[in-house]
Amino acid sequence: MGFKSEAESDMGFKSEAESDMGVKSEAKSDMEVKSEAQSDMEVKSEAQSDMEVKSEAQSDMEVKSEAQSDMEVKSEAQSDMEVKSEAQSDMEVKSEAQSDMGVKSEAKSDMGVKIESQAVIEVKSEAQSDMEVKSEAESDMGFKSEAQSDMGVKSEAKSDMEVKSEAQSVMESNLKHSLS
Repeated sequence: MGFKSEAESDMGFKSEAESDMGVKSEAKSDMEVKSEAQSDMEVKSEAQSDMEVKSEAQSDMEVKSEAQSDMEVKSEAQSDMEVKSEAQSDMEVKSEAQSDMGVKSEAKSDMGVKIESQAVIEVKSEAQSDMEVKSEAESDMGFKSEAQSDMGVKSEAKSDMEVKSEAQSVMESNLKHSLS
């Protein structure tokens, strides 16, 4: 019985040893669970790293978007500059057109001066014509004066004829008296 008791005690030790083995097995299982949990943590950490990478990529995209917006703003500013340049060109064209108008106005003024000069020349020409008419009238007066002189000469000749006629009458009277 004593042996049995020892054997039972040995069996008890075995049972405790098995229990210890069971505890160790459980501890090992706990270690595995912890290991799996650690693996999950690492996976989560990697996932978080991926998220951070994605976040950085998104930030880069936003920076690029802002840069593109700046480029568009610059492009709009350049367009405004081109519009202003075109407007300035239009102003220069208008200025040139105004200058052309000024030149035309000066040319018109020159034409006015020429017209006035022509009018003065025409007035002078008319005055000269009047002088010529007066000169012709004077010539006519001269002809009339000459004609009058001719009339005077004729009158004098007529007077001479009358004198001769009277002299002839006197001579005829004397002849008649002498004959009687």
